[in-house]
Amino acid sequence: PALGDGLAIFMGPDAYVTPAWYQTKQETGKVVPTWNYVAVHAHGPIEFFEDADRLLEVVTRLTNLHEGERSAPWA
Repeated sequence: PALGDGLAIFMGPDAYVTPAWYQTKQETGKVVPTWNYVAVHAHGPIEFFEDADRLLEVVTRLTNLHEGERSAPWA
């Protein structure tokens, strides 16, 4: 049974962006630096379990979903 809702935050690549990269810098000079980043917020019901057979089934199902259509799927 689910224990309630959970939230996982995954941070991805990030980088400083200089105002020199913007065309408006040459046109008006009125630009500021910024920061580009990627983040994923995954939320939904959370459930913990310790059953090794169930874990294998979950991982197998996930692997088949993403590898199943490849010519040489990982297993």
